[in-house]
Amino acid sequence: MVSEVRRSLDQSMAWPGGRADVLYERFKTCIIDRQWPPGRHININRLAAEHNVSITPVREALARLSADRLVVSSPNKGYTVAPPPSASRLADLCTVRLLLEAHAARGAAGRITPRDLAALRSVHESIAALAEKPAGEVRFAFAALNRSFHQQIFKLNGNGVLCELYDQLQYHALIGHVYHTHGLTHLPEVVAEHGAILAALTASDPDLAEEAMRRHVEQGSRRLLDGYRSNGR
Repeated sequence: MVSEVRRSLDQSMAWPGGRADVLYERFKTCIIDRQWPPGRHININRLAAEHNVSITPVREALARLSADRLVVSSPNKGYTVAPPPSASRLADLCTVRLLLEAHAARGAAGRITPRDLAALRSVHESIAALAEKPAGEVRFAFAALNRSFHQQIFKLNGNGVLCELYDQLQYHALIGHVYHTHGLTHLPEVVAEHGAILAALTASDPDLAEEAMRRHVEQGSRRLLDGYRSNGR
């Protein structure tokens, strides 16, 4: 009877909006924040016990992480934390990101509203405020805010497929930031580049928005790859 009730709870709270969804976010944070290092074996039964759930939502969360390439599934071995992407793969991802983000910014310039601008400006100001905090406290906060800034622009473009593609690509870029960027010496550059994008969107100028985003992604990719390669990747 107890097992049936537990199974029913797991099924009723399964992704989306349930236990698997919550576990997915928790596990993703553990990987991105390096609490789980690359190559670490993931014990499903132990995770289920730690989170007081059956193995069903744990498996569902890990399956989503596998689709994101954050974990690797091997026959007879189960799941392990994926290694960081190679420098060549990260460079390829940056190239694709450049194509997608420039297009997204161009489309967003023609659709953005005053309310949208206020929301985007709020994220921009939160990123700028990180400069006043100790470096050790802002690494993960920067990654999350930076992703939010770009994600909002994709949503404003109105193309759902573009949003899905961005969600897939940005996980890898986020790992690159966390694993290979030490400190945020580039924060003033990012703030200035985001400011230029925001100004172009405020002016509802598609050409200017596309160019500002292109310049930002090119510079950001250079910073990311320089840091990545300096660590021997």
